[in-house]
Amino acid sequence: MANFDSRETLSMQNEIPRSLLQDLFGATDFGRKGVKRLRYRTDHIHDASQIDWCERTGLIRLESDHYLLSLFGLVEIDTEESRAFFATAELAYASMGQRYRENPGNAVLVMELASELGLSFEDMFYYIELMFECYPCFGGFSGRHAIDKPSVAMIVPSEPILQYPTFKTCVEHLQKMRANMHVDVPSSYFALQAATAAVASSWPTERLKSAVPQDQARLLEEVYTAIEHKLFTLASVGIRTVIDMVFLDRIGDIGSFQDKVADLQKKGLISKIQADVLLKVIDAGNASAHRGYTPDPKDVDILVEVVEHLLTAIYQHPTEVAELAKKTPARRPKVRL
Repeated sequence: MANFDSRETLSMQNEIPRSLLQDLFGATDFGRKGVKRLRYRTDHIHDASQIDWCERTGLIRLESDHYLLSLFGLVEIDTEESRAFFATAELAYASMGQRYRENPGNAVLVMELASELGLSFEDMFYYIELMFECYPCFGGFSGRHAIDKPSVAMIVPSEPILQYPTFKTCVEHLQKMRANMHVDVPSSYFALQAATAAVASSWPTERLKSAVPQDQARLLEEVYTAIEHKLFTLASVGIRTVIDMVFLDRIGDIGSFQDKVADLQKKGLISKIQADVLLKVIDAGNASAHRGYTPDPKDVDILVEVVEHLLTAIYQHPTEVAELAKKTPARRPKVRL
């Protein structure tokens, strides 16, 4: 199965439904588009418990009410397309590692990788989107909205790309982490819904949830899930990545985190106090990714609060205040006697 040993990936109490994963991979045009969640469940009603388990353990990814196969789901199947993906991923990974050695912290344009590897931009973008799920080696990705913007679609390699010599070794490291963090899977769809609802309630308000772009929202929900299971190191790294995704969305890639924070402040999107706070939060995320730092629950609360305030200031308040301004009556001119 793509030359990966999956024996340690998940609890051996469950048989991985590889035929189901392979069927989903085909139904989503080999991963390039999602399939509607309710339609797929209805058409596979007899496999509902297996679908629940795959969704709960991260083999299936839920995105905007559509199912997609995750990177770890793709590891479990053996098709011509999955083998092509991992072969190409190794080449892309090696190229990004070399680029990191030459220019640490710089972003890599997806279209440059596509040209280098002889792929279409769309195929390379799909590969990069999956590779980004191997989060220790990447500090940011422009996200799915950039599929129509080849000139700005980019990924940012981070230092661990030098520590893991191949993409396979990085994936295997995460597989072992996932095996260690595995928890009992809810036995029914209704139990799964209850568990998901509990995590979703971590959003401070529904207004913020609806205002945040899809890619940042999806990752923040993964942060909430990590916190729910007391995986505070993963949460810290995830929060740093959410912040970097905001930078890429609002100002692009201009260098170091310090440069990005300074540019965000220069553009008036954050204050001096917010800039200082963000740099400390980013450093905590860097420490979790590179220096073995695990924040305690109180520290994680602070980190989450900061990133929620950033998302509120960048995405929610400007839109809501603009709507408020439309409804606010204009001042009447003073009558001069």
